[in-house]
Amino acid sequence: MRVLQVVNSLAAGGAEIFATSLALELSRQGHQVSVFAYAGAVGPRGAALREALGAAGIPFAASRHRSRLNRLLVPLEIRREIERFAPDIVHSHLEQSDLFAAMAARLFRARRFIHVRTVHSSRPDVLPAFAHSLLNRLADCSVACGDSAAESGRATPAQKIVIENGVDIAAIDQATPDPAIRSTLGVGESTSLLVNVGALALRNGMLGKAQDLIVRALGALHDRDISAIFVGDGPERARIEALATTLGVRGKCHFVGSVSNPADYTVLADVVVMPSRFEGLSVAAMEAACAGRPLILSDISAFRAFDGSSTTFVQAESVADLAAAIERVVADKSRFAADAARERSRYRARFAIGTAAGRYLELYAKLSGVGRGH
Repeated sequence: MRVLQVVNSLAAGGAEIFATSLALELSRQGHQVSVFAYAGAVGPRGAALREALGAAGIPFAASRHRSRLNRLLVPLEIRREIERFAPDIVHSHLEQSDLFAAMAARLFRARRFIHVRTVHSSRPDVLPAFAHSLLNRLADCSVACGDSAAESGRATPAQKIVIENGVDIAAIDQATPDPAIRSTLGVGESTSLLVNVGALALRNGMLGKAQDLIVRALGALHDRDISAIFVGDGPERARIEALATTLGVRGKCHFVGSVSNPADYTVLADVVVMPSRFEGLSVAAMEAACAGRPLILSDISAFRAFDGSSTTFVQAESVADLAAAIERVVADKSRFAADAARERSRYRARFAIGTAAGRYLELYAKLSGVGRGH
């Protein structure tokens, strides 16, 4: 089977990581795969993803028209990529790529293919909500990445197809705790370490990953030997750093920016903390669970998949609840670590990229009539 994955960019976002991991897994299973990302590879994680595609022999193309003014030319470039690669399936991720792929198919009369789109969030990003109804009509199938995205109504309501995102277990296993990270950051071995992975950026006017709540919770735990590492970057980073300074916890907050492999930090964590305001199905949370790390998560529907003895749910937007949860988990971190290690195999079976790829291959074959082995 020939599959073209279309995504906004290769970057640190969950959808971008998943699209790349899916491409790599499909290639490993013997299918012909190509990747188009109109914004190219962005940051250290994007460069690492592009390198992984190259090592696997997967063609990668980016747009030459990245400014907002010229972005409407992107569908023409996707059309050229479709004519060159002749895919059976065009699989798009994120709203802009969904729209561009649909335009390539419908407006510019590209060669016929099956268009599958994956909805990665429970909230609109750039396009207004009504545009998703149009995209559902234009695409052959809209898939939700998890129950939260399905409940949002942005995937095809009549179908309600849910295929959970997956992660590369082998890549997680390659990450081992590196004591040099602690020493570089000035974090002692006795210090309990929180890790948060996510963009420091507003979406729909909100900081989706809620790093500000973590900083405020640390401000309520001045006497505790606890530090937090924030993995990710974005325009809100300076504001969150300033908040940490104002609350007197700047020395406990370590902002490492965008990195090529966040799992290097995840495996160091005593607990991965994600009090997110909204999510689709978090790749960072999946990686943490599959690495055997305890989780503190907001009680939003997107995190229901992580309900287990090693997960502590907190009321969304509640600094007091988050601070109490951090204190409770840190005080009993050996027990939570043992629970997380015990639950790791369950999460790995559920969230392995091979599981997601198998379900997508079944869907591709059903829609296109092309056998899975072709």
